[in-house]
Amino acid sequence: MALIHHLFLLSLLLPLSSFATADDPIGHYCSNSFKGTQTQTNINAVLSDLVVRASVGGFAVSSSGKGESEVYGLAQCRGDVPDTDCASCLSDAAKQLPASCPGYADARIWYDYCFLRYDNDNFIGQSDTSYAIILINVDNATDPEAFDKAAGKLLRKAADDAAAAGNEGLGREQAQFTPYITIYALAQCTRDLQPLVCAQCLASAVETVPNYCILSFLSFFFLLLPFSSSSPTTAASIAATDPIGHYCASSFKGTQTQANINLVLSDLVAKASIGGFAVSSFGGGNGGAIYGLAQCRGDVIGSGDCLNCLVAAAKKLPTTCAGDADGRIWYDYCFMRYDNVNFVGKVDIGYEFIYYNVENATDPAAFNAAAEELLGRVQAEAATPGNEGFAEEKAKFTGSTTIYGLAQCTQDLQPSACGQCLAAAAEEVVGYCQGSVGCQVHYSSCMLRYEIYPFYFSASWVRDIGPDLRPNDYRKDVEDDEDPIRKENRKSADRNEPSALEDLAVAARGGMETLRPALQRIYMTRASAYRDALKSFIEGYQEGVKQVMEDKGDAKSRHQGEEPKKPI
Repeated sequence: MALIHHLFLLSLLLPLSSFATADDPIGHYCSNSFKGTQTQTNINAVLSDLVVRASVGGFAVSSSGKGESEVYGLAQCRGDVPDTDCASCLSDAAKQLPASCPGYADARIWYDYCFLRYDNDNFIGQSDTSYAIILINVDNATDPEAFDKAAGKLLRKAADDAAAAGNEGLGREQAQFTPYITIYALAQCTRDLQPLVCAQCLASAVETVPNYCILSFLSFFFLLLPFSSSSPTTAASIAATDPIGHYCASSFKGTQTQANINLVLSDLVAKASIGGFAVSSFGGGNGGAIYGLAQCRGDVIGSGDCLNCLVAAAKKLPTTCAGDADGRIWYDYCFMRYDNVNFVGKVDIGYEFIYYNVENATDPAAFNAAAEELLGRVQAEAATPGNEGFAEEKAKFTGSTTIYGLAQCTQDLQPSACGQCLAAAAEEVVGYCQGSVGCQVHYSSCMLRYEIYPFYFSASWVRDIGPDLRPNDYRKDVEDDEDPIRKENRKSADRNEPSALEDLAVAARGGMETLRPALQRIYMTRASAYRDALKSFIEGYQEGVKQVMEDKGDAKSRHQGEEPKKPI
């Protein structure tokens, strides 16, 4: 039976570094009393050796003495801690531990930044779950069931990362829970353990969380805030241009991977800003290969919204996921990702985030049925060949309420794979959003959303910047109606101008600084066509309204001039 020691923390929504510094241990354990000076001498020798060696590499084991007085030691810093903080923590621990456990041969001390222990039994390479410290925040989540599910899933993912060979026993993950709450998780094993033994230890820790931390905002090794000191995000600070979620994993070292990331991002912006979707890759078999994908929401393709979103994503993602080879970022209008593993063409539902409106429908059962029926339609349409993985629909629910639905898959997926992804998203809607008047589920391969307001731009509205960037069927209608002389002049001018893709290819070589001005020039040269079309539409609309009003006036005058008919 594991001995569990509880430490209840009253601080809410503060990073751990705010209430547990390198000078302040968060727990200790003492056992196995001893007598005599030789054991103490060996303890002192082990502590000195551990501090010197672990301050450099973040981990060390040591031993001193022989026979009954022999002492074994281990020191390790948290995997994300700078060397200076690591060295400071180890120095404090080496001073504090013998003072906290005088006369004991088995002593352990935990700080936020490091862990130090010694024992007269050789524990190196063995999993030890006999003693635990559990830190619990006494405040509960507003939606306990959903929070526990999200936190549990995140913990298991961090534990899997830590137990993976090559990660040195460290795993870090984060997940968007609501638009304003992100859960951060960290898992770490001592580096003397083999990956399988590490996995067994973390599995025991994950199993312990539900027994003690159900409903808790902060528990064990998952948090609502980053592990570094930062201010909590407020609703007021979130603008429409801010990302709605991100994901980072697979840390890397070296410059080649970063160089390939930069090339992929520039290439994605150049290509996806034209057609709304692109995949890219840079690097080869010598390591550092990066694969990328970018896609705009189907109703904003070819618009300035698509371009601006892609540019913002390409700037934000490498800073948000600095040092990570797997980076993904979601905006309302676009999605962008890169990875050192080739994900293109594969369904990815390994990470998700769900937003739902806290307002409930007045008739939940009827609303759920209507919303699910609508989502079923957009799912089927998006997964239909030829629809490029996109569909939008609306359905009248009551006289004053319309439900709007949208489904989209990344265009690298086959229709059947798109259907599988959207089916998984629909299951999450049922699981989390029953009765809610709005819900959106985002995976890396698809998204599904419904609201009671028109959150998307209807396909009947032309939102692009001129005929050259519109769908082929629309361009055909325009060209068929065009004056033959104007058509020939335009074709001649087109032959004399370099193509937009050629301009962009040259600009992309200079990175984001030269790419964005080139894109803006292309949009500006077509802006006059857009303005002329919009002006004609407005004038025609106003003329139509005027004609309708005149017709109504004439009808009213005729009606007033007639004598009322007498009943026969």
